[in-house]
Order: sequence, then C-alpha cells, then structure tokens
Amino acid sequence: MLTGEENKNKQVDWTELIMISAANLLSIHYQDYRQAKMRLHMSHAGHSVTLEALFHGMQPHFALMPPTSPSEQQEHQQQEYLRALTDAILRTVLEPRDYNSDCVRHLVRELVANLVLGNIVELLADPYVIHMIICKVCFWNEWRCQCSRT
Repeated sequence: MLTGEENKNKQVDWTELIMISAANLLSIHYQDYRQAKMRLHMSHAGHSVTLEALFHGMQPHFALMPPTSPSEQQEHQQQEYLRALTDAILRTVLEPRDYNSDCVRHLVRELVANLVLGNIVELLADPYVIHMIICKVCFWNEWRCQCSRT
C-alpha cells in the first residue's frame, strides 16, 4: 500500500521537472546575472553598487533581504518567508480541493508558519541548543564507529 507521500512522488513528472522547469529557471537566472553584469558599469547603476546588489535587485528573495532594517521589519520578513515556505509545502501536501480553498489554506498556513516553524526557528537559533545538537551528533558518530569496530 502506498502512503500519501509515495503516491505524490509517483504523480510528479520528474522528466519535465528536471529537463524543462529546472532548465527554464536556470536560463532565467543566467540571463538576469548577465544583465546585472552588463549594468554594473553603466552610469545609472552608480559606482557604489555591487554585482550582487544588482542581481538580487532583479531577483528579490525573502531569505536574501539585507539585515540593515529595524528588528520589527526583520521579524516581518521572517514571518513572510515562513508563510511562503509553508505555502510551498502545503501545495504538495494538501489535496487540490483543500489547497484551492482560501480559508483552509490560509488557516493551515498561519498555524504551521507561526506555531510550528516559527517556534522551531526560535528554538534552533538558541546557542545552547546548537551546542547540544553538535554534542549529540558527535557522540552518536563516535558510538557508531565503536560499534562497527567490534
């Protein structure tokens, strides 16, 4: 019996995804990079603008926003990024009739983005938690190596 995840994997046209969609995205990405490189030395770009800043201006992304804004705006950007991430996850997880329902999609998106992912991000940003994860991974790897020797 197939689980829901395995069933969805069988429904994906991997050939189209890899050969067409990924190729189109890569082509757009490359064209934007070339345009940014051409505009770098033009007078309207300004002399203090970097290639990275021009490129990211052509392809803005939530995760690449500069950290120069006030903390309230950064928190808003993080929430918007988590919403966009959750929406992409829900597109593959939910049934089409549920995803097409604005009420269901927005309710589930807000719950997952704010209560689940928001709390996970806060937890994983704690230095003590990062330290404990590293210690446990190192201990597990050491234990696994000792077990394989015996």
